[in-house]
Amino acid sequence: NEMKIHGIEHVYLDVTHKDPEETKKHFPNIYSKCLSIGIDITKNAYRKYEITRDLFYEFFDKDADITTITPAAMQNYYAELNKRYSKNTAASYMAKTKSVIYHFAQDNNRIHINPFQGIKILKEKPVIEFLTEDEVNKIANKEFSTPALQRIADVFLVQCYSGLSYIDLYNLKKDDIQFNDKVAYIVKPRCKTGVQYVSVLMPQAIPIFEKYNWQLPLISNQKTNSTLKLVALEAGIDKNIHTHLGRKTYACMLLAKNTPIAAVSKALGHSTIRTTESYYATLTSDSVINSISSVIG
Repeated sequence: NEMKIHGIEHVYLDVTHKDPEETKKHFPNIYSKCLSIGIDITKNAYRKYEITRDLFYEFFDKDADITTITPAAMQNYYAELNKRYSKNTAASYMAKTKSVIYHFAQDNNRIHINPFQGIKILKEKPVIEFLTEDEVNKIANKEFSTPALQRIADVFLVQCYSGLSYIDLYNLKKDDIQFNDKVAYIVKPRCKTGVQYVSVLMPQAIPIFEKYNWQLPLISNQKTNSTLKLVALEAGIDKNIHTHLGRKTYACMLLAKNTPIAAVSKALGHSTIRTTESYYATLTSDSVINSISSVIG
């Protein structure tokens, strides 16, 4: 029986299978890893697998023999991805391809030659983008031209003052915010990874929550990001503002105030402190000088 590429399409090349029981029959080894939406993977992550599948099928014929997935073919595929996308985006698509093929096709003797042999998936260190405290204050002090812009600006400011991702903010309830004698804080698992975070809210966040009776006017992440471009324009900020930038801004403001990196890592819910270490590159000379001088005093 000739093995066709579509023999593994239900793994990740065709992750649109919506019937869990039917799905398990096709790829039991990676079902919980890749497709249990709401438990092991978010809808956004699921969608990325769908996009990767579609890209794969642009390059590989569904009806071709599965042996066409060779190192040379995968190298050509990787080269094509690098032509279309940034280095890190191409690497992300390749990593998803590799993960699924490794966990299903190779482990079940579907492919006997490692199609990724000799291929190094390379990423560049991303430049950490964030707003300075002055830029955050520009947004906080600005009276925006429409109520809709003001609402989006307020939601973004809460992200800057809490470090919450948009999905975590979207799922936040009033009862999740706890208070002690000094601060308000949130202890919850991240929606994306399940890793627990301990976000201590900056004082500026509380009046915004109170303004909306603790129910922030949240809309879709996509719509929020498109509106944030207008927020930046009206506030006079020449940066590409998006929801994830608020989270990074929170981390950078904490580091600039000499907060220990372990505490920042826990506040963000990073699974490893190495992820947080990249934020050190954002420290200004003044921050470094002040931090060290306070120690050697």
